[in-house]
Amino acid sequence: MPEFVRRDWYLYVAFVVALGAGAVAYLFAGKDGAASTDLAGQEMRDLAERTKVSDNPGPFTALTTVEQEAKADIAGYQEKFDAAPNSEEAALMLERMGQLHYAKLMDPKGAITNWELLIQRFPDYEGIKKIYPMLAACYEQLKDDTSARAVYQRMLNYYPEDSQEHLLAKQKLE
Repeated sequence: MPEFVRRDWYLYVAFVVALGAGAVAYLFAGKDGAASTDLAGQEMRDLAERTKVSDNPGPFTALTTVEQEAKADIAGYQEKFDAAPNSEEAALMLERMGQLHYAKLMDPKGAITNWELLIQRFPDYEGIKKIYPMLAACYEQLKDDTSARAVYQRMLNYYPEDSQEHLLAKQKLE
């Protein structure tokens, strides 16, 4: 092996790595020539496309597509719940309606209504495990400390002592 190859081996490695990176970028280049491996950027473009408002926004801008879809889903779940309010599926419908109010519509009051009804009517429903912390968060968002503390107290009774939820409730009540 020639002396200059042994002495400057790292330059050859850097050249090969740069050549490989260029080949990968070329293979994954989008229509405009920019690399399209940026998944977060693609997700943002998809979200922007889904949430476009009407072309003529007047004083009352149209609801975004995400809000419209959430409201349509809630209406569908409400219809299923009303058709069989005592079925096992009814508990799932209440859970999902609460989640849509909380996460998509940013409506803690709507979430509270559905989740409190769920806990009251279906106390043995498996999904309640994840509902209590979100329910407490809704009350905190509404600055209803009394109700939030009451939920934390219920959490102490519901969750095992070594669970994260029990520890959270204990911390919040101190």
